[in-house]
Amino acid sequence: MKSEIKLVNTLIALGISSLGMAQKENRPNMIVILCDDMGYSDTGCYGSEIPTPNIDKLVKEGMQFTQFYANPRSCPTRASLLTGQYPTNAGVGQMDADYGIPEYQGYLRRDCITIAEALKTNGYATYMSGKWHLGSGEGQWPIDRGFDHVFSFLGGATDYYEPKGMALDNKRIEIKDPKFYMTDAITENALKYINYNQKDTKPFFMYVAYTAPHWPLQAPQSVINKYKDFYKKGWDNIRLDRFNKMKSSKIISDSTKLSPRHKAVPAWNTLSDKAKDDWSLKMAIYASMIDILDKGVGSIVSELKKQKIYDNTVIMFLSDNGACPFPLNTKAAVQGAMPGGKGSAIYYDYNWANVSNTPYLFFKRWTHEGGINVPFIIRYPKIIAPNTRCDIPVHVIDILPTCMDIAKAKYPDNYGGNFIKKPDGLTLLPLLMGQTKPIHNFICWEHNGNKAIRKGDWKLVYNNDPDARSWELYNILQDRSEFVDLSAKNPEKVNELKLDYQKWMNENKVIQWDELTRLAKQKRNGLPLKIAE
Repeated sequence: MKSEIKLVNTLIALGISSLGMAQKENRPNMIVILCDDMGYSDTGCYGSEIPTPNIDKLVKEGMQFTQFYANPRSCPTRASLLTGQYPTNAGVGQMDADYGIPEYQGYLRRDCITIAEALKTNGYATYMSGKWHLGSGEGQWPIDRGFDHVFSFLGGATDYYEPKGMALDNKRIEIKDPKFYMTDAITENALKYINYNQKDTKPFFMYVAYTAPHWPLQAPQSVINKYKDFYKKGWDNIRLDRFNKMKSSKIISDSTKLSPRHKAVPAWNTLSDKAKDDWSLKMAIYASMIDILDKGVGSIVSELKKQKIYDNTVIMFLSDNGACPFPLNTKAAVQGAMPGGKGSAIYYDYNWANVSNTPYLFFKRWTHEGGINVPFIIRYPKIIAPNTRCDIPVHVIDILPTCMDIAKAKYPDNYGGNFIKKPDGLTLLPLLMGQTKPIHNFICWEHNGNKAIRKGDWKLVYNNDPDARSWELYNILQDRSEFVDLSAKNPEKVNELKLDYQKWMNENKVIQWDELTRLAKQKRNGLPLKIAE
């Protein structure tokens, strides 16, 4: 009798073990790949001349979104991606600045939950390799927000060869390897975690957050040499080539116009030969950084295939905001550093950012399309038909609900003793399965006083630059590059969208920029913070 019971117990145990393995096979792994400051047209599949065969292949095997929106800057996008919340609801209303207010504390709130925390409670292993930028204080690291194993850069930008602010799990580390290059290291650690997970019965979620192609522009000379002469064609020709390629591939419609060259950018043919050499080198380095990033994507795909889990792994690829025209502090540069090498401090300014954001005029920080419309690709072979496209407007807040839906995971009401807000985002799964009906009534943004609301084909956008400061109305379906302001002809639509936007601001406790600036001054002067009624 005892031997029969033992046999039954053994069979039950084997059944449970088999069930566990089946669960890993049936519930897909998920990898979210985020790049930093990459413009809308910077990959081949979105119009670029830079060869990105591995990213392009994800499009051929999955779905490409043409109207996917991030937030205008790094921290807010990362907060929204990981929590499914608008930035204020995640605690990152204004980058990593801490105003002593839950909505503007500069790191993730505890009444929201990250994808890693949510999936971990549902039986997933969780890993991260790359840039965090969501808090470096005690209890704010990725290891504190649900990731089992982490290789991370905690800050916003650093040297690619000798980075500062690095961490491995819960310890700070110093990089002393003379062969270290940040993009390669992020890829290598991602591969390590894929291998590590194969010893486990759990499916995994992995967040791969590349720092490339954010400045400083740095890349190995052997890669730069591939591009050093190409960009002597100049930004005017390259931008037009990208625009035509985007039209031919239907990323943009035939009715889309190419915005004029930005006012800060001279015509290429007015430059001296020396200036052309200097500027073409900057873009060559930038292209090299994307080239290396694409190879990293290819290595991740190859490892998934090697482990025979490629077709059971959902891969998402996106950028955190539009291209960056702003300078870095060149005082940090090492005197005599080779351009693109260790210690160099190169950026590509408005001149090439204007190309990266083809066909748009504006950039990172603004809420015009150039600041927030970013590439987004998702490969999910069991659900998505190959080589499909989605033109429905969606937002980075939708990634967490989509991951939860794909994993058939339950969203917790409480976590770590805190009540957890429901996500602001919505699952993309219906769109992945072919639905053509929009999932959002409207989507909103605010950053540094730049504001916008997208509702249907209409977009109301406010430019907070000193020489602007007015609401503009565009029909994005007809005018992707925001050429023709229709506000004067459509006052009723302007008022409708203003009311929707004000309601969104109130519900999400978004503070007006002038008021936030006043609060920052109060804090600097050691005064108690008091929000105006």
